[in-house]
Amino acid sequence: MSNKDLRSKFTVLQIKRLNSAKFFDVYSFITYFPYSLVKVTPLTNFRNLESKEQIYLFNGLLKSISHRSGKQRFLVLDFSGQTDMRCYLFKVAPYVLKNLQIGNSYQLLLVYNSSGLWVVDKFAILKQPLVDQNILVLGQAKLRDYLVPKYRKVAELKDNNFHNLHRRLELNDYKLDLSGLVPIDSILPQSLDLSSIHKPISQEIYNSTLQKWVAFKVYLRLVLLKYLDIRSQNALAKSGQIDIEFLRSMVSKLPFELSHSQKTVIWSILKEALETT
Repeated sequence: MSNKDLRSKFTVLQIKRLNSAKFFDVYSFITYFPYSLVKVTPLTNFRNLESKEQIYLFNGLLKSISHRSGKQRFLVLDFSGQTDMRCYLFKVAPYVLKNLQIGNSYQLLLVYNSSGLWVVDKFAILKQPLVDQNILVLGQAKLRDYLVPKYRKVAELKDNNFHNLHRRLELNDYKLDLSGLVPIDSILPQSLDLSSIHKPISQEIYNSTLQKWVAFKVYLRLVLLKYLDIRSQNALAKSGQIDIEFLRSMVSKLPFELSHSQKTVIWSILKEALETT
């Protein structure tokens, strides 16, 4: 993908921020992965919270809105639902205020912060009552698992900036065509859909996509090593040594342990590369 892709997807200011973070095309942006996923949990027990870093789901009727000012302006929102709930909203842009009206029912994603406050991460109006209060709707499709990617800060781009930028991308923007890079008879896929990484619908699909990506990166690394220096690669083949430190660094960054079958797949790629060197 080219820099033209950035101009077709993002604003001038967004492109400036992307460039400051060394993202000069769509490919480099979508291949910067989140460091973890946070699963949304229905808020049913207020006394025994799983984690202060967890994101919780709450449905309620907005009863009152009050404006407060401190170091920054914020809103205090009172809801009634399974219990009365006071929440704090620190994103008070005009379009946000427009979407908040007393008497409407909302679905909220909440974070319980270190100060003991329920902070609104996202919200959407509920146009019709929910039969199952634990289903996440947020104005769109119902999801079995709602997973929130968390990104590390890069230059001027913070976690919320990454989410805003990814919202501007369509599903087709995440599809990578690997045909021509990967042999047809290879165990590696001919294409990869990275939307499962940035817009995951289940932990299982996220893990599967990440595993395929790691296998593909290992394959490319080996191909590159093979053609960089034929003499050195011949010596490498004779010694039977692979870039172990590189492989270890890749494995250490995974948010899961490789299963025996996954290790077998990667080893088969390494063995094939050595035999054809």
